[in-house]
Amino acid sequence: RVRYNKNTDYQGGAGDLQYVARHGDTYSLRNLATISITLSDNIAHNMLVRHLGYDNVMEFINKLGPDTTRPFGSASTTARDMGAFVEEVYRFAEQNPDQGGRLINDLAHTVYHVGLPGDLPPELVVPHKEGSINGVATDAGIVFSRKPYILVVLSKGVPDEDTGFENIAKISRIIYDHQQQLPEANLRLPPLE
Repeated sequence: RVRYNKNTDYQGGAGDLQYVARHGDTYSLRNLATISITLSDNIAHNMLVRHLGYDNVMEFINKLGPDTTRPFGSASTTARDMGAFVEEVYRFAEQNPDQGGRLINDLAHTVYHVGLPGDLPPELVVPHKEGSINGVATDAGIVFSRKPYILVVLSKGVPDEDTGFENIAKISRIIYDHQQQLPEANLRLPPLE
């Protein structure tokens, strides 16, 4: 369990912990992981990073082989790096069906579901993670259609978050329509909880 420290963990923005967490409250790692993914809870994210250790998190990220991803401070990444992370999530789910299935399930059931899945058929499972800040809207995930694929869309200079995610949804639909004309892929949806 991880104890909430208001002095080091508090961050406004997305998530519910900013309204309900009291200094000293404890949370399980599983609960923090779930709400950091499904609600994009900044406090849960900060608590996880503090518990795991910044250096350990960076070592894990670097082992995945990103070229430019720096998730803290003036955060930056590339579509290539994000695609590699999504591919690693899929690989983890294949190798660890219980934990991986839960991770895929959390990513498929986020409260923010307007980017990649926004204009896609509602029956599709789309584990993904959206993000936005100051004129930037991003989304990265797996579209488990008849011909599954990984898609990452990063945008910059959008006038507002809604426009950014509407554009991502349009791009996602164009790619989905094209992908459905290609030969079937071997990507399979792992068992979900």
